[in-house]
Amino acid sequence: MDREFLGLWIMATATGAGVWVLRLIGRHLERKHERTVTGAVPDRLVARLEELEQRVDAAALLEDRIAEVEERLDFSERMLAQHVQEQLPGERH
Repeated sequence: MDREFLGLWIMATATGAGVWVLRLIGRHLERKHERTVTGAVPDRLVARLEELEQRVDAAALLEDRIAEVEERLDFSERMLAQHVQEQLPGERH
């Protein structure tokens, strides 16, 4: 019976030690990941990225404005063509 108890005690101790070691490794990897994510990108690159994001947003707004101007131009061209056609004698359809 003492051998069984000793075997169980060794298994429990080894399991506890294994869990402790795995936790230490996990913390180390987590800290390493945090340093990589937060410390790997220089501030000048972060600032440049923010500037480029602002430019992309501005370009998207300009695309919307250009689309609106194109619609207005198309409408104006149709109105002008209709007006010219009404002014020409004998070419009514």
